[in-house]
Amino acid sequence: MLITKSIIKAAIPCAAKNDIRNYLNGALFEWTNSDKRLRVISTNGLVLSALSVEVPYCEDVDFSIIVPLEVLIYVSKIKNPAEELKPNGDGWQFADRLFKPLDGKFPDYRRVIPDFKGRVSSPANFDPYLLVLARKALTAYYDKEAVFIFHLEQYGYDGAAMHNGQNDAMVVIMPARLTEHDVPALQYRGFV
Repeated sequence: MLITKSIIKAAIPCAAKNDIRNYLNGALFEWTNSDKRLRVISTNGLVLSALSVEVPYCEDVDFSIIVPLEVLIYVSKIKNPAEELKPNGDGWQFADRLFKPLDGKFPDYRRVIPDFKGRVSSPANFDPYLLVLARKALTAYYDKEAVFIFHLEQYGYDGAAMHNGQNDAMVVIMPARLTEHDVPALQYRGFV
C-alpha cells in the first residue's frame, strides 16, 4: 500500500519519544477491508493525532501494526511523495527499511476522540506546546502553509479537537487540569 508523505509527517509530532510505554513510541497503522481506509494514530498520552485516508490495497486482510517512530522519521526524509508499506516475511517493510512492529496494545483511540453532539462549550486551559504539536501535525497532513487556521473545539473536561472542518484528520488535545490554586485570581477593573 502506498502511503503519502503527508500522513507520515503528520503522525510524527504527536508520537511519544522514549516513553516507558514502548507501544506509544510510534504510530498505529490500521487498515480494514470493510471500509478501505487507512487510519494512522499517534499519541504521547497528552495529544493524539487521528488521520484517516482512503487507500487502495489489494490484500483482503485487515491489519493493525505499530510502526516505530525511527522508521517514520527515516521514511519522512526520503524525497518520494509516497512510500510503500508491505508485509515482508515475519516483519514489515516501509520504503527500503525492514522493521518489526512494536509489541504491545495501542490505546483505544476511539474512546479519546470527543463527540461534540449536543454539548455546550466551556472554557479550558491548554499547554501551549501541545497546541503547537497539534498545529504542526495538521499542517503536515494538509500540506498547508503556517498561516492556515484550524478550528479548536472544547466541551467540558474532555479533550479538545483541532481540525479544519473535514472528517479525515483531527488532533485531540487534553486540557490542563488546573485547580483554583494554579490560576491567579484576576479581577476585571475596567479600562482606565
